Amino acid sequence: MPVTLLTFAVIAGMVPVSAQDYHFTREIAPGGRVEIETINGAIEVSHATGPSAEVTVTKTVKRGDGSLVKAIMEEKGGGMIVCTIFLNSEPNRRSCKGNNNDSHGSHDGKSLEVEMHYIVKVPTGAQLTVDDVNGTITVTGADVDSKISTVNGGITIRKRQPIGDTAWGCRLSPLAYLSFMDLFSPAGIASWQQRLNASEKFAASAKSWAGRLVLIEKADAGPDRMTWVVVGDGRCLEARTGASSDEATADFVLSASSATWADLVATRTTPATAALLGRLHLLKGDVMALIPHVKAAAELLAAAAE
Repeated sequence: MPVTLLTFAVIAGMVPVSAQDYHFTREIAPGGRVEIETINGAIEVSHATGPSAEVTVTKTVKRGDGSLVKAIMEEKGGGMIVCTIFLNSEPNRRSCKGNNNDSHGSHDGKSLEVEMHYIVKVPTGAQLTVDDVNGTITVTGADVDSKISTVNGGITIRKRQPIGDTAWGCRLSPLAYLSFMDLFSPAGIASWQQRLNASEKFAASAKSWAGRLVLIEKADAGPDRMTWVVVGDGRCLEARTGASSDEATADFVLSASSATWADLVATRTTPATAALLGRLHLLKGDVMALIPHVKAAAELLAAAAE
């Protein structure tokens, strides 16, 4: 059965019932701080072109009374706080300070399952604090002093400035997992191949696996990125930047968002789980031929962790 049909069969009852967007913007004074606080959902941070910070929050209600979960903004000095608040235990709450606990459920007795997806743009000269519980955090080209933490999710920082450049100071909570290796850049691919060929776990799990793979990182904006990988006899025989023409000769073509690739590298999820949840897509190849090598595929990605 194709992965797409298998995914549909497994998650047919998990389709979100409603969605809502919030949008906040404020001009940030030099040294002002942009703070993001949420519980469940991915956070994507990038650089703002002007002096104002912009935060867009998409609320997806999967179960329960979604009106009990909101995003609000508070001004704080020369900065701003945008947070997710739960109203099930404090119906009159209007502040980011308070009890965020989704375990009490809705007034109708149903448990709450609400995802808040944050897209944050931060201007140069601002400071950034991001605090998440269940969700991946991706920071792309945001040249700001940052404190980033997540309890159950991966953190990926792209286009990080050279060490010693004081324009970037990123301090990470010990609860967070950070992966600097970029599976889709030439330098990251070269380092990844070296790690694969030094990994005893990959050698053992992939000793009977021979195949050519194209990995695709689906971009939110701009072109997708691709990586070509050839494995055989427990080794990575070739790894380089991929091209669209590689798909014709590949045995498997796998596609996912940057956040999903980060979770796979961080071992927060497995290829099998990501496929079942519709986060990892097999665009080409026989799923039955891939199943015996699921462990090898997991070790293939885990080797990229630093």
